[in-house]
Amino acid sequence: MSRKHRLCFSCQKERRRSFLAAVASALDYEGPARTLVTELKYGKKQYLAPAIASYMQAHFAALDWPKPDVVVPVPISFSHWLSRRFNQSALLAQELANALDVPCKQVLLRKSGSYAQAGLSVKQRRGLDSTSFYVWQGASVEDEIVLLVDDVFTTGTTLACCAEALLDSCPQAIFGYTACRAQ
Repeated sequence: MSRKHRLCFSCQKERRRSFLAAVASALDYEGPARTLVTELKYGKKQYLAPAIASYMQAHFAALDWPKPDVVVPVPISFSHWLSRRFNQSALLAQELANALDVPCKQVLLRKSGSYAQAGLSVKQRRGLDSTSFYVWQGASVEDEIVLLVDDVFTTGTTLACCAEALLDSCPQAIFGYTACRAQ
């Protein structure tokens, strides 16, 4: 793409969001909800995932979304997995998939060296490169309605980048869903 035809930041943001049919969060990232997610993620209290996912399931039932064919968690980098030994989004996705009686697939991978977004500014978060995520070789969500699950929605960049990576697998639609939304 030539320099004069590049999209401005606002157009890029809208284009990224268009990869998602809709986005929702079950809770606001404050008070007890923030404590639960923080303890799950950083306190390494995996036993909190079913409780958080039950809030997600109750909220999901009220959304006017089609039932997904598959639930896909947002991946974490290998270095984050080494420090935590689990992916909090995968735990939430698996619990939600069980409740919805659909499969949970680890379709996406995150390139090593991806940085943690906690503590970054909005501008820095929006600078996340969509090539940080890719579809696992041989994995597919072709013609499926995908429910992409993460723990916290801040700017929507992570969900948008994951959705963009999933486009190569030709899903029918991608819906982004998180436990909490930061205000």
